[in-house]
Amino acid sequence: MAKVAEGIRYAERVVAGEIIACEYVRLACQRFLDDLAHGEERGIFFSEPRAQHILNFYNFVPHVKGALAGQPIELMDWHVFILINIFGFVIPLVNEETGETVLRNDGSGRPVMVRRFRTADVEVARKNAKSTLCSGVGLYMAGADGEGGAEVYSAATTRDQARIVFEDAKNMVKKAKATLGRIFEFNKLAIYQEQTASKFEPLSSDANNLDGLNIHCAIVDELHAHKTRDVWDVLETATGARLQSLLFGITTAGFNKEGICYELRDYAIKVLRGLVKDDTFFAIIYTLDEGDDPFDEKV
Repeated sequence: MAKVAEGIRYAERVVAGEIIACEYVRLACQRFLDDLAHGEERGIFFSEPRAQHILNFYNFVPHVKGALAGQPIELMDWHVFILINIFGFVIPLVNEETGETVLRNDGSGRPVMVRRFRTADVEVARKNAKSTLCSGVGLYMAGADGEGGAEVYSAATTRDQARIVFEDAKNMVKKAKATLGRIFEFNKLAIYQEQTASKFEPLSSDANNLDGLNIHCAIVDELHAHKTRDVWDVLETATGARLQSLLFGITTAGFNKEGICYELRDYAIKVLRGLVKDDTFFAIIYTLDEGDDPFDEKV
């Protein structure tokens, strides 16, 4: 079972040089440790129970391919690091009209806490189980995040690409009948949870249903394949009505320097280097530093 401490230790080892990593991963880890130590000074808190909650959810998420099919996924340390970042950091909810902190209705006087990160930009190398990671996030957001009427989408430029994360998620439900199968039902078009009226569907840029969305979570796979930012902008706008929505972009490296992927990468680097302050934007880029030998297994 993955623990929050594993993700924290990963960050510490990267910063200490015990794990070889590129500049952007080192910066992401340092940002995490800095926020862990000093985030409360600017209203950012780390909720270990929330972070552990999604890690616990992955105990019920099985492999769907290969020799390990049907067995629970064992998250890698960098998976844990990403998940505890996105789901662990919280901030007090503020009423946009009054500017006042929204308090819980239980008489405790404590503020309503919502997730800090609304956007995540993750770049990883191929064959790193990114679709598996995304499928688990999609299922969690659709059925375990406590959001009524959650709309979760796996979005891509083509229908086939959009279905990759969705089909993996559907097969996870199939193979975990005793656990996920008690939470979700599915058909060819959607995974759904009747109790909360929530759903998880594939969504492509060639679809005619991009309008009228009320998104709790959108997973944009292979972001580098998007030649324009049109789909991203539609999805981003459609998350506005949710209190703690998540727009999760994930990709392997691509060569298109004119698309949304490159724009986000450039923005992510500025955030990581501290040139732009954006506490709602999570970024991590696994790549080679300039001058690294791509054939050196150590890097």
